Amino acid sequence: MSLNRGDISGNIEKIQSNNVILNRPAPTTSIYQKSLDLLDKLACIDGLEVYFEDLLTKGQEDEKISRPELYRDPMQLLWEILQQGVSLCVLYNALKPAQPLPVDLTPNSSLNARKKPVYAFLKACKDNNIVQSSDLFTITELFKDDTNSFVKVLKTVGIVIDEVESKGLLGSCKINPPPSNYFMDTHMKDPTDNRERLVREFLNTERKYVQDMETLQAYMVELQSKNIVSNNTLRCMFANLYQLVDFQRRFLIGIEANAPLPPNEQRFGALFASMEEGFSVYEPYCANYDRANQLTIAQGTALSKLGHIIEPHYELPSMLIKPIQRICKYPLLVKAMLKLTDKESPAYTDLEEGYLISTRITDRVNDARNREMNMDVVRSLEERIDDWKGYSLATFGELCLHDSFVMSTSNTSRELQIYLFEKILICCKEITDRDRRKSKGNPVHSSGPNGTIGSSAGKGSLKLIGRIFLHSIHRVSNSTKLNVPMLTVYWRDIFLESFNLKCRSEDQLVKWKTTIEKLISVNKEKNIRSRDIDSDQTLNQNNVSPSNNPSSHLESYESDEDQTKNLGLINGAMNRLSEGVLLNHAKSNSYDLANRKTFDTYESSSKLGFKNHGMMGLPPVPNQVTPGEFSNDYLGSNGQQRLPFLSRTMSNASDTSQSEYTMYSAQIPTITEGENGRSIVPNQQTNRPFKIKVHFGSDIYVLAVKSNISFMSLLDKVERKVKLCAAPNLILTSSNTTQNTGSSLGIRMRYMDEDGDLVLVAGDEDVQLAFESASMAIRENSHSTMITLNLYVALP
Repeated sequence: MSLNRGDISGNIEKIQSNNVILNRPAPTTSIYQKSLDLLDKLACIDGLEVYFEDLLTKGQEDEKISRPELYRDPMQLLWEILQQGVSLCVLYNALKPAQPLPVDLTPNSSLNARKKPVYAFLKACKDNNIVQSSDLFTITELFKDDTNSFVKVLKTVGIVIDEVESKGLLGSCKINPPPSNYFMDTHMKDPTDNRERLVREFLNTERKYVQDMETLQAYMVELQSKNIVSNNTLRCMFANLYQLVDFQRRFLIGIEANAPLPPNEQRFGALFASMEEGFSVYEPYCANYDRANQLTIAQGTALSKLGHIIEPHYELPSMLIKPIQRICKYPLLVKAMLKLTDKESPAYTDLEEGYLISTRITDRVNDARNREMNMDVVRSLEERIDDWKGYSLATFGELCLHDSFVMSTSNTSRELQIYLFEKILICCKEITDRDRRKSKGNPVHSSGPNGTIGSSAGKGSLKLIGRIFLHSIHRVSNSTKLNVPMLTVYWRDIFLESFNLKCRSEDQLVKWKTTIEKLISVNKEKNIRSRDIDSDQTLNQNNVSPSNNPSSHLESYESDEDQTKNLGLINGAMNRLSEGVLLNHAKSNSYDLANRKTFDTYESSSKLGFKNHGMMGLPPVPNQVTPGEFSNDYLGSNGQQRLPFLSRTMSNASDTSQSEYTMYSAQIPTITEGENGRSIVPNQQTNRPFKIKVHFGSDIYVLAVKSNISFMSLLDKVERKVKLCAAPNLILTSSNTTQNTGSSLGIRMRYMDEDGDLVLVAGDEDVQLAFESASMAIRENSHSTMITLNLYVALP
């Protein structure tokens, strides 16, 4: 489920605590202020002024050619002075030791040459007990571009300077003006208006936030040093906290450099622009938060050993959440500052850019967090669904959205769990105790997500009941009525079908509509590119398909569908739209489209006017038909039966979406008397398609055949459909099939007549009688849109 900025901050309960760590005042000195203080003191030591003169002059020259919004960084200046190496020897000699360190002021750019005096400084400090070993930085830490290391350098240098000052050896400043004058004074004056108050709040809260992160970091180091939890647990709990603290110190320096400036000279927007890439450190940290929070609960007993620093059950979670809360706060602070800024001021344009960047940063963090959450959802989904119908979850692409909806068709409504992947939309329902009891008697084995035999469905908590591949979805539309947010999804089967998803809010509707439309567009682009690929290569491509597909090619004149769950009989016939329209129709153009990137055409399709443009199209329109041309029993004036390819409802939906999806009427010849006195459909009739629902066990498969099909052809198509779709669940033995042959499974087909009896189909006349029964059913049910024959198939 996607989160927005309001979601991230709003869904987190703020924990009130009296702990001094969480409620401490903002720090009085930051790394910016400490650097300024050390620079002024170092400028009082003989021999170091040469470094200040060179670097400060260089800084002034660089500023002339740089953008005016860039700020000066006292930490970087101090860092560069200390990295000279010899400067540390000069500092040590200010103590007037018995054995001064050699000082070579000859400029040398070699890194190894600069490391040598650093080593001499560290050794002298340790040997003479000026600095404790635990407080000494290492050579690597001095030359590493990491503020976490530089903090330790500051501590060591500060101890030595304090020792010099305590001995009265610190003279007057050798530079006029002092180095701190080259930088902004961080001590702000009392605010005079709301904007200045907001800027002060920005600065103070940022200082406290950095202090809290440093406290959390120190807590992590203490856990590691005392081996309270494993290193792997520490990595999972604190993620990239080191990198986050390093970046946040640098960002704070930028705020401290801008805050004291007059409003017209502040460049907070430029600060966000220059450090936008660095904010990427928040993505892995925020994405890992849920896992970290779970670990704090699991490791609560062990963490209690350091409860005097941070209490693990309440205070630690509230510390871990601070980066998420802070990253969401930046757009709000910048927006508030923008409202209080004069539109004619240069700072206004700067803040506009800053607001867009801060929003973009937050969105990227949100996306990273959602991706991680979706990965957890997918892992859970893989475990919760036992019967994957032979499909591989790994081929679905990334999970984009998931949520619960009330899905409705023309005559059914039910709550389903909907999962939208990059390539497929799947529907699941919660398994009830009744479902579990029924599944215990199901002899069909269930296949796992990788096509392997899995556990029984009774052990799972979700049941896969339908799916539609994204290339089958035609469009989505907002069909809100009476203030009830509703999303309608139109998808292509033999005809254009649709179903509705009732949304909880307008935001949910917009989110799903936008995402589905984006995925539809991506799939269309892929289809356009694939048209230029050789058709033989296209047939061999297998983007998303059942892992145990026994055949990569099917003969023409078959609308192939994946297996689906039984939707229940209503008055002896299957309700076409019950239990979710997806299950009966979505697969007809999705299973093979995934396997072959094209839809199998009908045999002699040119006679019917069918077109194949990467998917099955509807017949062309010989004459535009109006709703009034059809009577309730679909009979024409000449006594011949007339059937629309689309119902009025579907026709209207089709007309609003695309001109090629219009109503089509086909005439069926006059029904004559058979030898047994019953009416049958003659073989000479127009070769219009019938929709066949093959009921096998608890599953339903759909195919399309011509009305003059022979018994053997129908039997062959039904057997191939069962082999294709039920292969992962069907255990074939020598008694019903021969290896490496297309021999019969020995299946038996029955249809339900008008009296509700199951009649065996054993020859051509039985086939025609079955079609006649289906035709009579559609005349009796005016809401039906096409002739559908239900065949009930069983193995011997």
